[in-house]
Amino acid sequence: MSDNLSSDRIDIIESAKTPTNGEQKVIKDEFKQAIDETINTVCSVITKTTNSRSNSRESRTQKPVIKAE
Repeated sequence: MSDNLSSDRIDIIESAKTPTNGEQKVIKDEFKQAIDETINTVCSVITKTTNSRSNSRESRTQKPVIKAE
């Protein structure tokens, strides 16, 4: 009898671990959304950093303009 109880418990635990097709789609969609948000954040940071570096590089490399009179 204890074997049946153990087997039933294992079945319950396994079924609790395995999401249904609907749950898998929700999990997949949430995971995809999280990845998209992460990619957008990283791209935004890269763009801001690149722009900031470009601006500071331009200001350092600009030579004064001498106008002839």
